[in-house]
Amino acid sequence: MQILETILLILLFILCLSILITIHELGHFLMAKAFGVYCFEFSIGFGPKIIRHKRQKGETYFAWRCIPFGGYVSMYGEGMELPEGMEPLPKERSLNGIKTWKRIIILAAG
Repeated sequence: MQILETILLILLFILCLSILITIHELGHFLMAKAFGVYCFEFSIGFGPKIIRHKRQKGETYFAWRCIPFGGYVSMYGEGMELPEGMEPLPKERSLNGIKTWKRIIILAAG
């Protein structure tokens, strides 16, 4: 019985941590979108992807990955190169191309 409780607590910890990380990354993502920064991917977890989806008219891929201890938002101008075949974006759509105060808000929003 003690082992089952321990396993349940570990699973509950993973769930709570995943929710916290999702809220954190969502803050970065929503502010980046509000300021017009191109976001290539919003991912929960890291490692190999389990599910990856893009809306029909959207520009951002949403992904669930194998290991739930993390997440990220991949923004243009944050060391991310544009995928092959994609037309160049204006500098104003990059993280480095927006005003400094907007960049601070995006980075602090998480």
